[in-house]
Amino acid sequence: MENRMHLTPRLRTILSLVPDGARLADIGTDHALIPVALLRRGVIASAIASDIGQGPLESAARTARQFGITSGLSLRLGPGLRTVQPDEADTIVIAGMGGETMIEILRTDPWALDGAHLLLLQAMTGQAELRQYLASRGGRIEQEIVCREGKRMYTVMAVRGGGTRLDLPLTACCLSDALCRDPQAGAYLKQRLAREEKICDALRGAVVSRAKRKRVGAKPVTYALPANGLCEINLTIDAAKADSVDLTLRNVDGNYVKMTFNPEAATLTFDRTHSGVTAFNEQFPINSVAPTFNADGTVSLRIFVDRSSVEVFESAGRFALTNTVFPISPYTSLTISAAGGKATVTNLSVNAIKL
Repeated sequence: MENRMHLTPRLRTILSLVPDGARLADIGTDHALIPVALLRRGVIASAIASDIGQGPLESAARTARQFGITSGLSLRLGPGLRTVQPDEADTIVIAGMGGETMIEILRTDPWALDGAHLLLLQAMTGQAELRQYLASRGGRIEQEIVCREGKRMYTVMAVRGGGTRLDLPLTACCLSDALCRDPQAGAYLKQRLAREEKICDALRGAVVSRAKRKRVGAKPVTYALPANGLCEINLTIDAAKADSVDLTLRNVDGNYVKMTFNPEAATLTFDRTHSGVTAFNEQFPINSVAPTFNADGTVSLRIFVDRSSVEVFESAGRFALTNTVFPISPYTSLTISAAGGKATVTNLSVNAIKL
């Protein structure tokens, strides 16, 4: 009877991305299923199976013996890419570990992102942080494929270095253009959103302010925030009959940030000119602008206020604005006003965030 190898959907996805004739390095190889499967099929020229633990390497040796691999495989004991020379491999697999660990491996051996090596990365956690690091080192995500394994969904990134280095905020790294091209991207993002919702629900504290429906005009309407300023604000604005709507977070020391929704331009502007301490850098007190993508004069917002940041998300995830702020004291009030007509605010809630 044929000696069959069981490969999970994640491993099969990784295998599908390995080029023919590759010289492979599998980092954190565990049982060496990936290099053994590829050598067995005659797909690759050679493989290095490396692991930090002696136990996994012994398992790798057993896998090689079980499937008759007697040549082309080098087993190496050591951390990360320390066991591999740059000219020994052109394709590097790092799978089944956290994104934070992958970042440390790549930071320790930056040659992996020199553009001469294809990286196949499957992170169990910290995917956004990994994308952010890759962008900062010129890593281009050429493909990001979604695979389903039981009830969970994972992504495998095919990355090559040598690109332009980009300093991206973490909120811009929650997904990649390559991921959005995958046919299963919608299902993956829906699952991720549900997971984040559960985390937010666990952190959500008591309701501080609430309004089911409120008409606003030139006279500001004020809502209380928690005394420590840490909160989540949700609301929907219908400004079809107004020129603009201002949302202002303010503290007792006169510091404030203003968010202005322009329904005609379909933009949200974040102004931190008077947010608090700003004199340390002349470039700091600037405005940032995001498109809202709605042509009907409405926008639904989810705003997270921390001690030194304000994050604004469109409720469906179509845009995000993250701004660092240094108020002298916490923002403790939200005021809403409209210019050039009346606007309607619905489903407003301010929830404290549990510490």
